[in-house]
Amino acid sequence: MLVADIAELATIDGEKAGEFSEKGPRGLSPFIETLGKPVIAAVNGFALGGGCETAMACTFRIAAENAKFGQPEVKLGIIPGYGGTPEATRVLLAKAVRFN
Repeated sequence: MLVADIAELATIDGEKAGEFSEKGPRGLSPFIETLGKPVIAAVNGFALGGGCETAMACTFRIAAENAKFGQPEVKLGIIPGYGGTPEATRVLLAKAVRFN
């Protein structure tokens, strides 16, 4: 999985940010979602950025009490890459519908 250093991202310009984005795991979420088998994310600790997006793409997410999910790049004004924003909306809306 691609790992980003948020401190490093805060210092790069738009062109370099675009290059970094091109290296990302764009095919990972669609692969998980179309695998045809349930995929379980087990989170014990932090799932930030790409880790959070990968967990959201899974069929089920099991989180320990200390699990933390987040998109820290938004604090820098960077839109989450690799589909994080629409994926979060899909997961949260599905959960809301289930509990209503």
